[in-house]
Amino acid sequence: MKLKGLLKVALVLLAISTMFVACDTLAGGKFPITDTVYAKLTEEWSAQKSVWVWAWPNGGSGKWLEVEKFDNGIIGCYIPDGYENVIFASFEQEEKPGSDWKGKVAQTADLKVPLMGDNAVVYSIEEGAWVESEDDLPAVTKPETPAEPETLAKKYTLKITADGFNEGDAVVVNGTIFGWNGWPFEGWLCWTDDVQDTEKAAAEAAAWIAANAEKQVVVADADGKISLEVELSTDNLDHTLMLVLATVVDGKYSSVSQTQDIPVVLPEEEGTYNVVVNYSESTAEVTPYVPETIDILITNNKGWSKMYVYYWGVECDTWPGIELTEKVTNDYGEEQFKATIPVGVQGIIFNNGEGEQTVDILDFDSSKSGYWIGDKNSDGKYVYGSW
Repeated sequence: MKLKGLLKVALVLLAISTMFVACDTLAGGKFPITDTVYAKLTEEWSAQKSVWVWAWPNGGSGKWLEVEKFDNGIIGCYIPDGYENVIFASFEQEEKPGSDWKGKVAQTADLKVPLMGDNAVVYSIEEGAWVESEDDLPAVTKPETPAEPETLAKKYTLKITADGFNEGDAVVVNGTIFGWNGWPFEGWLCWTDDVQDTEKAAAEAAAWIAANAEKQVVVADADGKISLEVELSTDNLDHTLMLVLATVVDGKYSSVSQTQDIPVVLPEEEGTYNVVVNYSESTAEVTPYVPETIDILITNNKGWSKMYVYYWGVECDTWPGIELTEKVTNDYGEEQFKATIPVGVQGIIFNNGEGEQTVDILDFDSSKSGYWIGDKNSDGKYVYGSW
């Protein structure tokens, strides 16, 4: 009897061990993710002009994928390698949707592509769940992949601002602009095949805070406004932002409220842009950045003890103008002064405050990095050169 009891215990332990191995195999992704997803539409979904699949990899940007329609309300979609998440969405137009999802009628929740190699499941719109298919599912045609032209990443500087907060509020900013670096929240969860790994979650949250909090957790100023600047190199124009109002206690973050995913569509031309976020409406407006001032350099190749800049068209100090104090040294060992000039200035003069001055510089604009002082003209004023 004792032997039989021990045998039963061993069999139970073997079964439990086998179950955990199987779970670990799925969680570790050893079974291939299916390359096709299917959905069973309702009559309401079938009545719309089109259905599309929004697919994205973990930590990456998404894109719209075209579906293939079959009988009995079944649709199928080929999923590229590495794309692990999908959303089915119906639209009132036939054209491919944009990043703003304009024309959307209905959509599913965020769905994980099933870890099934035999494509044996179909997403039921009516039931809101993946279900086993009662029939053989038709093969979906794999789309031909056209040769993509070589593209060079464009460089952007994004000046992100948002208001409507209270002074001192902590606002966490994330999105594809940051590569979705994670969230530093207390109770932040890390999931592996729907199994919560709290120890891993805590470790990754700590790592996120150490690597990103300084640049992505912004404190609202006295006017309730946040602002941060992001350098971005990308060949993708469609991005998203998300802002989360948080409380911070002993370095731990707790979410209070948050925006939806905010579409941020970058212009074709690289450069510097304002991104003004409306927190309450989850929208963002991207406009070209127009600086209020322009920084230029004046080379002190005449060895003046002091350097002043005087300008007109915009209010300036009385003559000799504003003394320049910030200095650098160029590659030739020459002293250069930095001048900050307001946009809208019609002309400038550099002088030493003791009677020596340049001629009127009327071709001043942001295309020039700086000036150097030449020889005197017949009026006793120095001509100039620029670069």
